Amino acid sequence: MKRIAKLIVSAAVAASLMVGAGVSASACVYTSDVVDTTITLSRIESSIRSNSYPNYGGQFLISDRTIKKGSLRIGSDQIFTVSRGTTLTLDKGMHVDGTLYIQKGGKVVVRGNTLINCGNIICDGELCIGENAWFSLLKESKLLVNKSGSLEVDCDYVTFNNTADILCLGELKYEYLSEYEVDVLKANPILAIVKGQNGENYKKVTSKKTLEKYLDGLQTYDMANGDYKSVSMMFDSGTVLKFTKLGDITGSIGTVDVTTLDGLADETLEWVAREKAQGKS
Repeated sequence: MKRIAKLIVSAAVAASLMVGAGVSASACVYTSDVVDTTITLSRIESSIRSNSYPNYGGQFLISDRTIKKGSLRIGSDQIFTVSRGTTLTLDKGMHVDGTLYIQKGGKVVVRGNTLINCGNIICDGELCIGENAWFSLLKESKLLVNKSGSLEVDCDYVTFNNTADILCLGELKYEYLSEYEVDVLKANPILAIVKGQNGENYKKVTSKKTLEKYLDGLQTYDMANGDYKSVSMMFDSGTVLKFTKLGDITGSIGTVDVTTLDGLADETLEWVAREKAQGKS
């Protein structure tokens, strides 16, 4: 779609995304070209396995899947992981109310329509928005592309709500994004508040070198300094990223225990591989 055509349609969409416009995380707005057909995770169960690990269970993509006839929807109580070695291709977009996690080595490609985020998208792998698609991040949603991940935006228009937490620490690929849109996605850290192990001894960090050390620690979900329990890092876009060290594991990033999801994805893939091997014997 040509840029001028998108800009004409996007005026109404952008207006509805402004603060105070009544857009909530549970009642997302759609652009005018979103299809009526909704595809739930249960509709693609042949490509999915569930892991019922307490409090972290969810659905895991175990084989490549292309959805051509509807928009995939992730419910507000669902966690969907695109596992390593798998690709999810969406011709009609996706609506995320819950959590989408893209494991390192996993890939999501949106070829058409709109990727609407009302919940959490956490990417250690690849997220690609095609030239014929839209990308909308709505009120209080979260998008985090970690240092191991990449975000490719080939479309020429992205809508952000200014209450959304948006951060691309990994590689950002784009052609048509404005300088403002790039600045939002690739924000710079300006301040960190560090909380001690016993909930005391708050420390304020503004040193560029120290802030970069914390960012480097996110790549392996491990803090470089074990004396600290949690870090809240603020970026010049207004985004705040909080991560917590519990022993040698970061407890949560973007409200989701990413380390656990990562391990569960591998466990699920190994389980499927054993099932296949037993079936052949």
